[in-house]
Amino acid sequence: DMDLVDPSVTSVLGLQLALHRKTSVQRFCMRTPKTKMANGIGISEVRGLIRALKRCDHVNVLTCHEVFEDAETIYFMYEYFPCCTLRYVFESHAWSQEQLVNLARECCAGVAHASSVGLLHLGWSMSHILLPASVLHGDEPTVAKIYGFGHMGILQMDSIDHLCWAPELLERFNGQE
Repeated sequence: DMDLVDPSVTSVLGLQLALHRKTSVQRFCMRTPKTKMANGIGISEVRGLIRALKRCDHVNVLTCHEVFEDAETIYFMYEYFPCCTLRYVFESHAWSQEQLVNLARECCAGVAHASSVGLLHLGWSMSHILLPASVLHGDEPTVAKIYGFGHMGILQMDSIDHLCWAPELLERFNGQE
């Protein structure tokens, strides 16, 4: 069992550290029980999400390498890098205006690319922005990666941080329990 620097990567985002059996490459794994998916979501929506995730290849988006399933669960295997969430380090780190602007640019670039392949992030929060763990030791953030595109409304029905939902999600699920 491997430890993560930021416990919220597991507890809030649901990413578990996994080791590929054949290659021994570390990956983040998000397990989604089929019984917990949003009401009215069928296999065609999940397959569409998987196709879009595979097309989403951008330095500022956490890459989904493979997806597989068993009888009860769908497993999404994402790239791994030692990281922490922006929420975890935001208040303890001294951020210059230049660092904040660069971080915003990287997030906007990732969002723009994901949008271009049909992925939206409808449950956005600072917990979804992953930074290299080295920022905890005072290093400059070299890259920001966004996690969670396409999940809200298909794989999850509730915002992780219980923040406001995007209008697109509210329109889609208006009146559903």
